[in-house]
Amino acid sequence: MQAGRVAELFEEAELREEPIFIGQIVLCELCWVLKAVYGFKKAQICLALQGLLDDGTFYIEERPLAEKALELYTRHAGQFPDHLLGLVAKHHGATTTYTFDKEIGKFAGFTLLRW
Repeated sequence: MQAGRVAELFEEAELREEPIFIGQIVLCELCWVLKAVYGFKKAQICLALQGLLDDGTFYIEERPLAEKALELYTRHAGQFPDHLLGLVAKHHGATTTYTFDKEIGKFAGFTLLRW
């Protein structure tokens, strides 16, 4: 039911030649839903994200950051949202992004917090 309605909205936007805005938080939520709800593996999530980036129907917020985050996620450990968060923080002048996540904490630009 919901998927059908979304497909209609996409078709309407395409007919109007109006891009559909996808914010960074939506990309992060999409990753969570694909993994937690649908059981997608990393490679499948990467394909889905790349598909959104490649589709001219969508206007992706801060596209270069999303593209770089996808590149990092594809080639390295950590989750897409973590990579995106670190890149956004750096883009806005942060010297580090603090995390409790041991995987992402190994990357430049992140500082692993211990508790």
